[in-house]
Amino acid sequence: MIPSSLLSRSSESNGYDVDDPGVIFENWTLTVSGAVQKPGEYTLSQIQALPRMRQNTRHVCVEAGT
Repeated sequence: MIPSSLLSRSSESNGYDVDDPGVIFENWTLTVSGAVQKPGEYTLSQIQALPRMRQNTRHVCVEAGT
């Protein structure tokens, strides 16, 4: 059993513990590398200008208990 002291009190599992993580969006970039067609460094405005698409993905969590 996991001690309660190690459990998150936040209802968000993939979030920040603060409302503002201090990201300066004007300076933020995403580096894409590896076996991709268009490697490079992209700004937020470049990413936001990309065509939008919608995809529904079903994730199944399989847990191996002991």
